Amino acid sequence: VVGLVWLFPLLLRCVWRTVPLPDEDLRDRLETVTAESGLKVHAFLLWKTDYRMLNAAVTGFTRRFRSVLLTDSLLRHLSDEQVEAVVRHEAAHIQRGHMGLRLAALLLPMWIAVHLLLAFPDHPWAEAAVELGRWPMLLVTIAFSLYAVLMLGWISKQLEYDADMVACWSRESVCQKRTWGFNRTLQRIADISGENPRKRHWLHPSLSDRAHFLKAAMDQPLDAWKFRQRIQRTR
Repeated sequence: VVGLVWLFPLLLRCVWRTVPLPDEDLRDRLETVTAESGLKVHAFLLWKTDYRMLNAAVTGFTRRFRSVLLTDSLLRHLSDEQVEAVVRHEAAHIQRGHMGLRLAALLLPMWIAVHLLLAFPDHPWAEAAVELGRWPMLLVTIAFSLYAVLMLGWISKQLEYDADMVACWSRESVCQKRTWGFNRTLQRIADISGENPRKRHWLHPSLSDRAHFLKAAMDQPLDAWKFRQRIQRTR
């Protein structure tokens, strides 16, 4: 299982039809961006989707297996500066350990349930759960689904805000120039995709919410710093 997790990024490169990023100038710029983020990357790849998908991703847990993937549609429609903004955001997810936080949030209810059963194996409620059979499992499934929809969705949105802020961070506060550039990138993505910028998703805030959050972070640097610290403490 561990080997599969480590090799998964290589499998994705085969399944997703990727080739080395042909634009050397852009690759050099993105290498600078990831280096500034403290992220070591093995390869920058063009992800061929027949221009159906506007997306970017960072895969891999170590430099040897880590790659930055950029779809053909993203490279066609965004400027180099806007691509840099997108990569800063994706790099921030890795830099801030967001993948591990999402996984921990997903597994937290199961971890609590298992530890309660192990700590109190002879407790009446534990014995009743075993005797009742499928009904406790049904209730657990419903509770876990509600948790995933509500709590995990909320946590993921906070991590998206954090990645946006880190992508625009410079020294001790949110950089005005980067924020304006990032918000223009969000607007450009909304224009290209045709998506309503106010539309919210389960794991992502709306593009409009993200833009407002960054503006508030720029106007209230102390609140922005406190938000970063709260996320930092959960790692």
